[in-house]
Amino acid sequence: EAPEYSLLARFAESLKISLPDLRVRVNRRMQGLSDRNTRAQPRRESMPPAPPPGPRRVEAPPRPSPPTHESAPFMQTPTPMTAPPPTPLPKEFPNEPKVADLPPVTLQLLKQSIMFDNETDSVAGISRTLGIPADRAAQIRLAILDAFPDLKPGSQAIRQVPRR
Repeated sequence: EAPEYSLLARFAESLKISLPDLRVRVNRRMQGLSDRNTRAQPRRESMPPAPPPGPRRVEAPPRPSPPTHESAPFMQTPTPMTAPPPTPLPKEFPNEPKVADLPPVTLQLLKQSIMFDNETDSVAGISRTLGIPADRAAQIRLAILDAFPDLKPGSQAIRQVPRR
């Protein structure tokens, strides 16, 4: 076929064999002739040996052993485990105090506002977050500060550095 011949032509060119010589070699090979002599040589293909003449005897494959319904010792069904009873929290575990019935996440956000903003800005933030007037927001701010004594308001935590 043409693609095979073109591939052979490229190999022949790299081996410095002329195209007419390549054609002669391919024709001889296809006819089973050797380049060295003109007598026919058998093709070197690996073929399985021919079966002996006569009726063929076919052996059935061995049957697998029937399955056993016993599980192996390492595959035994584990015994059900029960969860251990919940351990009570130690008495010294910190309990978040309730401030004005605020949800924990809202309370945390308001604590951050108190820590990072000055008093005026934190009161405005509490007022805006809870949708209440500023005087009520100031009371809630004081209640949060009373409930969390370690909480330092932003106005106290950051000291102004005098400029030179």
